[in-house]
Amino acid sequence: MYNPNNKQFVFKDSEGKLWNFYYDNNQGICYSVFSKRSAWSEPKVVQPEAFEQFYVEIDEKDCFHMIYQDKKGNIIYCFMQQNEPVKAMPVLTSKSHSVFNKHLSLIVANSSVHIFFIIEHNGIYMLSYQTITDGVPVAPKKVDNITVLPNPYTVVYDLNDDIYVFYHISDGKNNQIGYKKYSTVNKVWSEYSQITMFSSNSQNPKIVVDRNGIFHICYVRKQDKQFQLVYQQKIPDRNMWTSESILATSGTPISNFSILSVKSSLVIYYIKDDSLNSFISNDSGASFTRSSKNTSLSRQHICVRYKSNSPYEHVQANEIPATFVNGFKLMFTHDSVDLESGLSTDEMRGIITTELKILKRQVADLKEAQNIIFNNIKALESSQHNMEHSLMKEISKIMIGIKPSKPNVEPLQENINTYAEAPKHNIKRSANPYPQSFTTLPKSREEMKRLFDDRAKKKVHLLKNFKGIWKLKRKKGK
Repeated sequence: MYNPNNKQFVFKDSEGKLWNFYYDNNQGICYSVFSKRSAWSEPKVVQPEAFEQFYVEIDEKDCFHMIYQDKKGNIIYCFMQQNEPVKAMPVLTSKSHSVFNKHLSLIVANSSVHIFFIIEHNGIYMLSYQTITDGVPVAPKKVDNITVLPNPYTVVYDLNDDIYVFYHISDGKNNQIGYKKYSTVNKVWSEYSQITMFSSNSQNPKIVVDRNGIFHICYVRKQDKQFQLVYQQKIPDRNMWTSESILATSGTPISNFSILSVKSSLVIYYIKDDSLNSFISNDSGASFTRSSKNTSLSRQHICVRYKSNSPYEHVQANEIPATFVNGFKLMFTHDSVDLESGLSTDEMRGIITTELKILKRQVADLKEAQNIIFNNIKALESSQHNMEHSLMKEISKIMIGIKPSKPNVEPLQENINTYAEAPKHNIKRSANPYPQSFTTLPKSREEMKRLFDDRAKKKVHLLKNFKGIWKLKRKKGK
């Protein structure tokens, strides 16, 4: 049965495999896998002790990121790679051990995981966030105080990986919708920008960013005892929103509604009395056409968040009706997620252009990595050369500092007497009275090493002799 409070998460990885994450009252958080040639696999339990509200996201490398709270209210983050065990770590410990719907959400952007949740302190609800980079979480921080409604906030990111969080703030009389922008590069939040300025309540924003970077938002406002489903869009690269377009009006509250982007179309729908009413735009939200007939939802239709890593499929849906009868079928997507055929020329050209841009960026990254490795090799070679030069200098200092042994006085005195008695013209005075080995530096590295080793052996020998004499003296002293 379609119920946004019991949403399931379905992802298609880059190889076309479908993954379904859901909560089971008996087993906790589970997942199943579906392939085109087989049925859904038996469920595998991810976290048996989880609270029913959780959130899952898939990144561009087909890795899964999950956030949930346990039975004590602690918030746990999980990282799951295919065919590998799940890695879990706590990111926020609950002091009160209270379990309630904290409206968990997360986004993977700019190589970091950004977690969002709501906590309560002295009756005040705060929208908070926490980042995890390289598996290391930082301390949580507050985004803003928030009005808690059935859908208190929505988080999306643009083509530059900057994050936008849309939420409610009371102007003193009514709830208004606005947003803050988080720069993943500079790691700072912008000031709050208000979108709605009506003299009535505006609530439950649903946002999608299409592949052209246009923000599309729909929300409900109450005007003259009527509930209106309103649409607006944000002009790219500017903090300007178009005027509102009223798509539907009802005398009773409009609660189950959402917005999604399917290829080059935009779809907004709401559900009333198990009947689905939809509006479709084929010109990026400039105009909408209401569906000629309403679709009745059966008990097999459930609420799904769907995301695909297939480069040929462009579906962005935070909420969409789907069934698991005979495989898996989505509303508004030709009743099937197999969208890889029947592409138009413009769509194929866009896919090829996108792939070429990605390939060009990857080649640039490889060249940069190659330059870094080359510079590191040069630095290592220079460091090795400097080390060898320093070692040669130190060895030279050691050799120069070697003092000669004390000469034997008697032979030297005999030579002096001989020289004194000999005729002066036969005297050949040496400019160096010491042995040549003490004053002539070795000419090769091998000679230096040999002399250095000889001197080291002599030192060891002298040290042993000294220790032996010291022990002998000490023994005699006793």
